[in-house]
Amino acid sequence: MKITPEIIKEVIENKDIFVEFQPIYSLNTKKVIGLEALARGDYKGEVVSPYFLFNYAKQNGSVVEVDRICREKAMHAFAVDKTAPALFVNFETSVLNDKDTGSDGFLKTAADNNLSPESIVIELNSANVKDTYDLMMFVDYYRTKGFLIALDNVNTEQATVNQILMVNPDIIKIDRAIVNSIESNTYNQEVFKTIINTAKRIGAMTVAEGVETVDEVITCMLMGVDYFQGYYFSRPEQFNFLFSNEARLKLEDAAQRLNLSIK
Repeated sequence: MKITPEIIKEVIENKDIFVEFQPIYSLNTKKVIGLEALARGDYKGEVVSPYFLFNYAKQNGSVVEVDRICREKAMHAFAVDKTAPALFVNFETSVLNDKDTGSDGFLKTAADNNLSPESIVIELNSANVKDTYDLMMFVDYYRTKGFLIALDNVNTEQATVNQILMVNPDIIKIDRAIVNSIESNTYNQEVFKTIINTAKRIGAMTVAEGVETVDEVITCMLMGVDYFQGYYFSRPEQFNFLFSNEARLKLEDAAQRLNLSIK
């Protein structure tokens, strides 16, 4: 199906957006510590990528509306059958360039769905924020309300390190570009260690994003990462989360291999 502006406009106007969840795992406890909500458009049974949704929204001044719809869908789906300790929700930080940072959007939606702020992690990608002051005001406001803050897609750029120190996040999600084939890439290993050490200095937890092999899992674990997210364990699924037997077996296998590596 060819995605046209007309199709995307119809999806947004009808709020035809659904949510898939991807689990975040702890290898130490062999448990799910949270679910990341990933929004997709639905046009007559065909999936519309969030890339198209937000590109259209940016061009037509409707980013705030689309971000709000995605947030509402995510929290509602999570609240129906809450099967994980925390919900990770992405926030389109570009809206901070135009909106009042004191907006109660997250707070109101959480209250509407009877969710405690302490169970919600707001994921930020600060690359699109023009004014760092607005970002800091947003972070400070929601942190005082009890929400946790995660910095997403942390990578090799020096600017990212500065963002870590500026935002002082509770959770740092290390970008797939660093995790990819990390067991054989010494440069990525050094970058990974730098991010881990920075996280430890500020007391933040870390998540290795996009893990696809057991070797990536073991290498990241040996270098001190806390949690994992990626296709190796579970793909995003459109249902209230069930801890699959396949994921359990992979966690057990990775833990056994890790013990052998340590020995």
